[in-house]
Amino acid sequence: MSNPVKPAMRAQQRKWAGHFQHAANVDVRFVLGTTFFNNTQRPPPEWDELKAEEKEHKDIIFVEGREKLPHVGVVTEKSASFWLSRGAESPGYEWYCKCDDDTLVHLSRLGETLANVTRSLGRTAHVYFGHLKWRGWEAGHRFQACGGGWGDSAKTLSDILGGGGMPDGSRYPPCPHAAGPVPYMSGGMACATRSGRRALVSQPALER
Repeated sequence: MSNPVKPAMRAQQRKWAGHFQHAANVDVRFVLGTTFFNNTQRPPPEWDELKAEEKEHKDIIFVEGREKLPHVGVVTEKSASFWLSRGAESPGYEWYCKCDDDTLVHLSRLGETLANVTRSLGRTAHVYFGHLKWRGWEAGHRFQACGGGWGDSAKTLSDILGGGGMPDGSRYPPCPHAAGPVPYMSGGMACATRSGRRALVSQPALER
């Protein structure tokens, strides 16, 4: 998941990926939304530069999702669009993975890990795994997070019931109506097998 206004970050990631030329079984792509929140009628102002970058490097995917959502997470919508669209637009892959653009992925190790899971469980297994975290979620509020963040399930439950600390030292209130603690794969890394992705995108909530 890449920030459209930070081409330097993508340049750094391309340089990093260059250290793993032997990881031929892993393709790296940058996912960008076509619009910004509260600006749904036209593409980002850097659109021409982004299209030129895509033409030069052939490694950018544009998805129908808004950037910088303030209420559910800045990449939530385009992440959902990525999972929904990749099977049709990039068929034939054994695995689909996503991470934030500040995550440095050891591509060779990733390829080996995914291959080992495939050998162990088979190609038809529904597998979804990654960087596990715990959160509470406000029911009926488009997956609004409330309660938890870094920490285990017990800490998340404590945050849901009694509120939790913010980085600036303040505290957010309890979330008495939140569901959870619920495990989820954070932006650090999430992967799904081909059949696991199909099971994931079959959930109606993903398209809402």
